[in-house]
Amino acid sequence: MLQKLKSATFSVLPIILVVLLIHFTMYRFSGATILNFIIGLALLIVGQSVFLTGIDISVVPMGEYVGNSVSDKKQFYVFIIFGLIFGIVSTIAEPDFQVIANNIVLAGVGIPKWVILIGVGLGVGILLSIGLTRIVLGYSLNITLALLYTIATFLAVMVSEMNFSISLDAGAGTIGVITSPFLLALGIGVAKIVTHSRNTDSGAQNFGLISLSSVGALIAMLVLTLIFGGSGETGVVSTSNYPLWITILIDVTLSLLPLIIVFFIFEAIYIKISRQEKRKLLFGSLVTFVGFYVFLYGIEFGFSNMGYEFGNALLEIDNTVFTVFICALLGFFIVFCEPSIRILAKQIEEVTNRNIRSKLVVGAIAFSVVLSITLSILRIYYQFSIWWIFGTIYGLAFILMPFVPKLFSAIAFDSGGSATGALTVAFMLPIMLGLSGGGAEGFGTIGIMIMTPVLVIEILGLVYNFMMKAEIKKNQQLLLRLSRTEDKFSNIEKLKVLHEREFDGRVF
Repeated sequence: MLQKLKSATFSVLPIILVVLLIHFTMYRFSGATILNFIIGLALLIVGQSVFLTGIDISVVPMGEYVGNSVSDKKQFYVFIIFGLIFGIVSTIAEPDFQVIANNIVLAGVGIPKWVILIGVGLGVGILLSIGLTRIVLGYSLNITLALLYTIATFLAVMVSEMNFSISLDAGAGTIGVITSPFLLALGIGVAKIVTHSRNTDSGAQNFGLISLSSVGALIAMLVLTLIFGGSGETGVVSTSNYPLWITILIDVTLSLLPLIIVFFIFEAIYIKISRQEKRKLLFGSLVTFVGFYVFLYGIEFGFSNMGYEFGNALLEIDNTVFTVFICALLGFFIVFCEPSIRILAKQIEEVTNRNIRSKLVVGAIAFSVVLSITLSILRIYYQFSIWWIFGTIYGLAFILMPFVPKLFSAIAFDSGGSATGALTVAFMLPIMLGLSGGGAEGFGTIGIMIMTPVLVIEILGLVYNFMMKAEIKKNQQLLLRLSRTEDKFSNIEKLKVLHEREFDGRVF
């Protein structure tokens, strides 16, 4: 707990310094905005530490219990039902997606908010069910992703660029700090059972649920924009009449309660854990609830407002190079604050037996986020199509896929889905919307952030593969030299000749 608190504190300090530097040198924020921002960050630090502690003793074990519960492939229909239900309820309750859904409706796309929530939730649930049965039946993740992104591209061609950008953001916002660790643990649990029965390595099979859920949300949102065709309700979002603390309480309850209810219903039917374990999970869920509440309250209290103000400040400063540098710097540090990224990196390290260190994964994602933010800002300033970014990044990713180890390929697409958490949606998206003057160019930023990690992690996989081959070749050459040496001294005649040379012809 103390280690998590220390880590969270050092992670957010650079963000405070960047904001204060702008405040005292280039743009004066209001005193209330600065004060709320600092208080919000303090709450965020405490909340993240408590939240991560609770996740370790509640959400992660829940996912593993579900994953370990069905060992017979004939029962894979259970995964279909569970995945469908969990995908719908988790998407509707995900706070990140609630924020994105509000912004989508405000943009005037003509789709009611409840239709967005249910429709995208259904897309996530269907693809989550497919992802679970894929692990059970052993289908290739690479081929599955290639087919799904082909479908998404075909649908995207038929909608406007704004709707495509909005759909990309929707696909990126459905995987949050609750669903991400659960899906990772669930995938690992299912893969362990299945690969144990096949007597094979579970590495690459552990991952893929996050990436499939994200592309499911993307396809669902594209279908919705095609169905509604820009007609329907106007861009009006009803605002809550409740105080902030009650609104956050409702959001957190709706985020955690569906997961807990679905799990314990599933547990009563298939798992049957002990009362002691149930109490432990309930206690962990309570700790998670408290940490998540404080975490989100800190974000809403001062973090998001500072994002909009910061974007407006950069718009007034009007310096492309400076804007890219500052936003990229903020994005880099926000990665180290995101709980979902930390959880992903930790589980990757555990699954790979520490061959892939968590710091390396976080660093690679941080670099990719910097690249994403740079591309997003350049797109806002120079008004080029998001298709150039989408086509280039995913085109290269699928070209590299056959040459990358399957484990890295699976990790790459999951890391993309985990790169956009509560902090990113609540801070970087408002910055981009403020920078674009509230225009449509601000959309697509979160979607771009799930693209670049895919390519960066795959390149990391190529380097890792090259290093491993070089190490294997080196070891083979060493073994060859040792075998020759052993052969050289295994013949008594050779030994005799050697001794004669070394001791002036005297034979022992």
